[in-house]
Amino acid sequence: MRKEDYVKHFWRQYELYEKDLINTADYVTINKQNYSSFSNRYQQIFFGICSELDAVASKLCAEEKTKNFPQRMSLIFNKDKSVKFKRVTTRFTYDKIDLVPFVEFEETENGQFVSAPWWQDYNDLKHNRLGDNGSGRFNFQNANLENTLKSLAALYILNVELAKECGLETTEIEQLMKSNLFYIN
Repeated sequence: MRKEDYVKHFWRQYELYEKDLINTADYVTINKQNYSSFSNRYQQIFFGICSELDAVASKLCAEEKTKNFPQRMSLIFNKDKSVKFKRVTTRFTYDKIDLVPFVEFEETENGQFVSAPWWQDYNDLKHNRLGDNGSGRFNFQNANLENTLKSLAALYILNVELAKECGLETTEIEQLMKSNLFYIN
């Protein structure tokens, strides 16, 4: 894929989701104390981000046949183990929050791949919005600030990885892909 195509078809999508999330800060401050705040707007953003995550992961695994996002992430981690531990931090205007969105994806001893809680919450929300998780919490409450922020951090990290695969140099990535919300540690 050409650099121009990457920017036009992938990075611009990231920027739209980031802008949407930042706009919600007018109502709910991006702060850990507000992590459990949920809304229909977070749901819309969370769905979009997770769908885009799947698209970016598919592009990163284009040579491999995979059925789902966790399988794609397993391939991505096998290709570059550091992706699992990439950390982003929110910028100065927000509460300093360190996020390592992929660290909780695990492969079990029997070869099964366990998703991070935010990805499982996305699937629960998508497939059974009114379901109760057994502790009196409904799946629609998964559309919260914490999950939306973690999924956006994951999308940012995967976009940087895709930019590298498209041949963008570190200086180009730093210039083109300046997030208004995150920086990578």
